[in-house]
Amino acid sequence: MNINVDNIIGSAAKINNKRNSEKSASRDENSKSIDSVEIGKKVNTRLDSIDSDLKNIQSSLSKNQTIRESLNLLLEELSMGGSKSESIVKEAKYADEAVLVDLFKGRELNESNVRSLIDMTDQNISSEIAKLTKLQIETENIFASNMAGGDQIDKVIKSTETVFLSGGHVSASNRLSVLNADLVMRLIK
Repeated sequence: MNINVDNIIGSAAKINNKRNSEKSASRDENSKSIDSVEIGKKVNTRLDSIDSDLKNIQSSLSKNQTIRESLNLLLEELSMGGSKSESIVKEAKYADEAVLVDLFKGRELNESNVRSLIDMTDQNISSEIAKLTKLQIETENIFASNMAGGDQIDKVIKSTETVFLSGGHVSASNRLSVLNADLVMRLIK
């Protein structure tokens, strides 16, 4: 048997390269699992944030709906003479807050100002609906990616559906369709 130094060094190099590649593969697997955990944490944090944003949007939409309905009532009253218009302004409340009193500070109580406030309220509602649409799409994308825990994503999706299905604050032309998650999953597969 012929043993020389070059053969021993070559065999040692092969063994060393094999060990290094195994360590690298192991490190890559650990890195992937760590990245996956970090992404999962970020997704869950974002879902919590979305849930909070949904509650804020729902509150804002409800307030704007109250303002809009009160302004419509006020406009109707002003067109009939306006004898009860001051009481409408004082009695229009949302969460025990007189919402029209602040809107009419420094403004004359007339049809022109009421119409301009109605337009402003409609713009606020449209803005909130646009935010809600973005949140709904983001939630559906997270759901489709399977990156979040089932209970948490279900809670957020149900919150989104509740806001859309609650009715009055969203006109029929602005109401979004609520997707059925099971149906979407079947269509994807």
